[in-house]
Amino acid sequence: MTVPYAKILLPLDGSQTAVQALPHAEAIAAALGARLILFEVVEDALDIMVTPSTGSAVGPGGTVGFGAYPPDVVAHTRAMDEAKNFLDDLVATLKHRKINAVADIDTGEAADRIVDYAADHDVDLIVMSTHGRTGVQRWTYGSVAAKVLQAAPCPVLVVRPTARHI
Repeated sequence: MTVPYAKILLPLDGSQTAVQALPHAEAIAAALGARLILFEVVEDALDIMVTPSTGSAVGPGGTVGFGAYPPDVVAHTRAMDEAKNFLDDLVATLKHRKINAVADIDTGEAADRIVDYAADHDVDLIVMSTHGRTGVQRWTYGSVAAKVLQAAPCPVLVVRPTARHI
């Protein structure tokens, strides 16, 4: 039985761990002549706060100290720009290797956005890395990969990282 994968979604988050799924997605896309969609989800501006003591942006996974300021739209805009530049660089590299690659960015909760994107764009396969968190860290941060596995409208290939980047 031949399984046609015409559209492959590769969720990325800017981390080295997430990029470890790229060679797998690239190999499948190259072998099948599939379109590879690089996809990054950036937190909503409402989820990005600035701590008064350091001025650094933190999201829901970070610690927000006493007296945190309201949402940081500047940090959100910077995060969107960084995601766009990161994905554009990867797309250029992939196109140089003759891979049909495109990029897209969304905002919101990562697992939900990945599943919705796959359904809305008729994605045939999702290839993603897991961060390899266990115990309290997995409970605290959740597992995007596990959530995607449970709700995805298509097959999901989960790549274990070669080294833990937590």
